[in-house]
Amino acid sequence: MTTILLITVLIGITAAVVLMVYLIDRINHLEQYTIDNLHTTQTSRIPEAKDLPANSASKNSLSGLSGKSLWDAMCGKEPEGIDSSEISSVRSRYEIVLQKHIERIFEDGRNDAGNGSPQKTPKNPVDVSTLRGVINSWIPPQHASTIYKVGYEFDKAQDGDMNRLSSSLDESCAVLYSRTDLSLTEPYSSRLLGSSEQGREDLSPTDAEQPI
Repeated sequence: MTTILLITVLIGITAAVVLMVYLIDRINHLEQYTIDNLHTTQTSRIPEAKDLPANSASKNSLSGLSGKSLWDAMCGKEPEGIDSSEISSVRSRYEIVLQKHIERIFEDGRNDAGNGSPQKTPKNPVDVSTLRGVINSWIPPQHASTIYKVGYEFDKAQDGDMNRLSSSLDESCAVLYSRTDLSLTEPYSSRLLGSSEQGREDLSPTDAEQPI
């Protein structure tokens, strides 16, 4: 009887050892499978830096130019890798970017004044939305500041102030157009300030980043 009991216990111990070895082996296989699968998933979902999508600036409609490099190119500083004929094509599309940039700064000034906020340094560069995409645009800070201040003072300006505001706005805009070799067909004072009190009322603030 004792022998049978010992044999039974021995068989049970042996079975338990075999089961433990089996379970440990399966756990090791499962762990390795998980590690391998995770590595494969990460590799497929996170491309190498060289495979990442190019910066949006490199795909914009202005030959990848943006910010101050775009301004410099429009002012005659030819960037590397872009020939003069391509710059001429870029300039023809740049005019709407400059126009919307000017309007954006002017409206920022109006909005700050309307909200009772103190005058501040206008954001520069800014993102300008066009039908061809978003373009990051920069203009010289002194002209951005002048345009902003005109917008800031516009709604509360007296009749006697309008000539000063019109002159400041037109002078800055004329310089911007001249430096970028663009033709200014209409003074910005007529476009943004209007010629009368009714014109001022009709000029409501707009979101300058809405697509054109």
